[in-house]
Amino acid sequence: MSNPVLNQNHRPRAYPVIGCSIASGLLLALFSTFGYSVSAQPLTARLVSQARPAANPNTVNQRLMGQWQAKVSASGQTLTFVFGPNGKLLIVLPSSSNPAPAMELRYRVASTGTSPMQIDMIAKDNKTAPTIFEFTPDGKLRIQLEGTNPGVSRPATFATNATVFDKISNATTLPPNGRINQTQTPRR
Repeated sequence: MSNPVLNQNHRPRAYPVIGCSIASGLLLALFSTFGYSVSAQPLTARLVSQARPAANPNTVNQRLMGQWQAKVSASGQTLTFVFGPNGKLLIVLPSSSNPAPAMELRYRVASTGTSPMQIDMIAKDNKTAPTIFEFTPDGKLRIQLEGTNPGVSRPATFATNATVFDKISNATTLPPNGRINQTQTPRR
């Protein structure tokens, strides 16, 4: 089972993307595969998933809503996650083309009662990649993307290079610099 975000067979051949194609697993694996690196903050969170009083899921979902951006340090490009209503997740991939290729997924906050909290990224074929996230004390969003794939256990802790996003907008629509391309049926 391969990561739906990084699976090259789901992408149209017309995607102009820097270097090789960028859209096969949940993103850090993608970046490391193609020589990108994402700026990361030092790990200051607890290293072991611990039970804690559950945060209000509605409040967590409200905090997630909007556009979040992480810089790709090798090229100065950005990766954008757009968390929308009803579990809609848009990912605008780093690209030199305009508009940049974007993908539409779904997300589900799986648990707010653990530290770190748990989130599932769900592809159109319903393959689910479980991972973890947290809001940092300075208002950023840290998500563990590296090693996140369907069929792989949810990570319990953040790697030191977990992806850290800055909130850039409360908008829940695709930014003007992104375009969702229709996907093809995977080849066998």
